[in-house]
Amino acid sequence: MTSLLDNKVINATVTFIKKAFSSKWKWLLIGALSVIFLYATYFIFIYNPSPTYTNKDGYWKDYGILSFHILSGVLILFLLFLGFFLWGRRKLTVHKAATIIALIAALWVMVYGLSTPIYNYNGLWNQHDLYYGDTYSRYLMEDGTFDGGGGHFGMIMTVYRYGIVPEIVLKNGAYDFSFSGVLERYQPKMFYLVSGFYMKFNSLFIHSNEMIVNINGSEAYGLTNREWALYESLRLLYTMMEWLQIYFIYKIFKRVHLEGKGLLIAFALAIFNPMWCFFANWTNNDGMSTFFSIVAIYYALCYMQDRKTYQAILIGVSIGFSMACKLGGALVAIVIAPMLLYVFVKSIKEKKQENRKLPPWALVLIQLAAFSLVVFPLGLGWPIWSYIKFGQPIVFFSPVNNDALYIQNESFFERFILFPNSDTFRLIWVYHSNKDPNFIQDTSLLTALVKTSLYGEYGFGLSSVQCATLYGSSLALIFIMMLLLPYRLVRFIMCKEKKLDLTRIYLFASILIVFYGWAVYFVSSYPHTCNEDMRYIALIIIPLCGLVGSSFSSFEKENIAPMRIIGKGAITLSSIFFVSASIIAYLTMSPWYYR
Repeated sequence: MTSLLDNKVINATVTFIKKAFSSKWKWLLIGALSVIFLYATYFIFIYNPSPTYTNKDGYWKDYGILSFHILSGVLILFLLFLGFFLWGRRKLTVHKAATIIALIAALWVMVYGLSTPIYNYNGLWNQHDLYYGDTYSRYLMEDGTFDGGGGHFGMIMTVYRYGIVPEIVLKNGAYDFSFSGVLERYQPKMFYLVSGFYMKFNSLFIHSNEMIVNINGSEAYGLTNREWALYESLRLLYTMMEWLQIYFIYKIFKRVHLEGKGLLIAFALAIFNPMWCFFANWTNNDGMSTFFSIVAIYYALCYMQDRKTYQAILIGVSIGFSMACKLGGALVAIVIAPMLLYVFVKSIKEKKQENRKLPPWALVLIQLAAFSLVVFPLGLGWPIWSYIKFGQPIVFFSPVNNDALYIQNESFFERFILFPNSDTFRLIWVYHSNKDPNFIQDTSLLTALVKTSLYGEYGFGLSSVQCATLYGSSLALIFIMMLLLPYRLVRFIMCKEKKLDLTRIYLFASILIVFYGWAVYFVSSYPHTCNEDMRYIALIIIPLCGLVGSSFSSFEKENIAPMRIIGKGAITLSSIFFVSASIIAYLTMSPWYYR
């Protein structure tokens, strides 16, 4: 009788779970469970009421972090085993394989995002423009409030402490727009508002002592241990954002009709780029702006195919939010604008349907009007307000005048087109200074983008083997594609049957042209190497990886057997090499950086 009762309970539970995850509310359920899992993991393994490490070696001496890495590694191995098991049983569909890849990526991003301190008391960090522990960047605002400082850290702390955003510095009756005066205060404010109020939310259940923290020998901010613990908890928010981004990247590839193994290769390469690990941990606005740009791309593709009003509005919301985090988010609008124009032109040629009161072009025009009413206030609200309030130009960039970073005597071809080049093989890190006689400054934009996508703008400590393997795997993949793409182009020209996915071609080409073109203009206008960073144009990771997946799909249809085998084999092996190196590196390397 007991056994029968147990079986009924088990069967009822399984049935309930199946129904819950197949209902229209399944994404809310998955989202809620994901948040609970993330918070539970953080408080079990990571949370420290006095978050500090005494030195670089102290990271691996923390048993909570060590256990977290080991457990995550075991879960990743289990998911890999599950994938091979399903493959061996001929039950591994593309969707199941993509789900396993996404779960592994979620664990991988979480490991770095949660376990790497944003900053520690010993003066170590993995990003710049934060301005911890200084006094010169703080400013007594017009209402008498002493703000938190002009860096990203100070902006977030001002929102958390006072519920307001820092102002532009006022000196001698005029606003100061020099670098030392404005720092990051010129940026749109959405990222800082979201981060600051998220800290307030976490303050409901994160508690620590109110002792003043001594940061690198200074008590400049009067920061308490509780405030520091709350600031470190921002990693939860950014990791959740990167988890959701994995979903949108997959859906983008599906919307441009990548299928089969080509889809899986593009998806895996795209989501295992270490850039997303950094965005899960960095407290600057590039990650959130990029996230909303990716969401905007997805809904633009949906709108082209489905033409729903809510999709047009969500495009406007996404672009607006991207720009409200960082004005460079407007770049995605340049990519999307022709897509919206295409829909409108296409609608003009369509006939009115009997069950519709309006002709197609009129409905599209209303949808585009709704898009405009959303995107312009959201995207340009802060710049216009700053222009009226402070006289800050609409398109403003805080000037950097550090002579050590200045690049000179370099030709356009060598800096922006030539690859590989001397920078590629000299160091695996980006080196900034032109004042150091022992090293040569990086100048190539292409090489700098590869390096910064793998490591950021600094070098990892105690992790040379992992980093060198990761760099070598990325170069192997790049060189293989440089050899295979000309062959595919020639074969395409020679082939009589030319079936092209114009949406995919447009999307990939426009992102690469717009974002790389902007990078060329940006670093030419502000010629300092700290501007040569993938974080400014991270969206190009998607078309680059999509190009690899598309190439694999093309070689699957290649009718010359030796080239079909070579092309598929080379892409598959180099992709596996890169993804494996990326996973292993970010599970095992020390997170500490040095300048």
